[in-house]
Amino acid sequence: MSTTTSEDSKFGHCLCDTDAHRMSHHWQIGLRVILMGLIVATILLFLFLRPAAYLAALPIPVVYVALALVNFCEQRSRRSELRRTGQTEIADEEIELDAETAGIAMALKIFTALAIGTFILAAAFFDWAIVGIAAAATFLLAILINLPFIFVGISEAEQDEREKLGRQ
Repeated sequence: MSTTTSEDSKFGHCLCDTDAHRMSHHWQIGLRVILMGLIVATILLFLFLRPAAYLAALPIPVVYVALALVNFCEQRSRRSELRRTGQTEIADEEIELDAETAGIAMALKIFTALAIGTFILAAAFFDWAIVGIAAAATFLLAILINLPFIFVGISEAEQDEREKLGRQ
């Protein structure tokens, strides 16, 4: 818990945790919850519907990689890593880190939405034995089709974050 000092209010903002740190922390929590859900789903599917058990297990390595990426972003965006003692303004390095983290968060949102959508489509149209292959193929096709828009979305998220921090 932090308080705003008279020096902080003079600049119109509080030099508390960085936006990048908060975004990373929220993603850490979300990914850990998803990881626990996938592990529980894998166990339950293994016990009750063996042919579909691999479907819950497939995303676990991907979620671990995403969690490692988010942990890296969270660690380098800590206040102790970015700020010097007595600092009263947001540094350019912090603004760039916030923008980069916003871009990473946008990419994770896009890929998560595409993965869930392709899984639902594959589950609706294919047999359980080939849902994983169909979902993977559809996911790669969706990424290929949406690649220009993905880059634009990431760029826009970074620009929005820079503009937000530039106004303070």
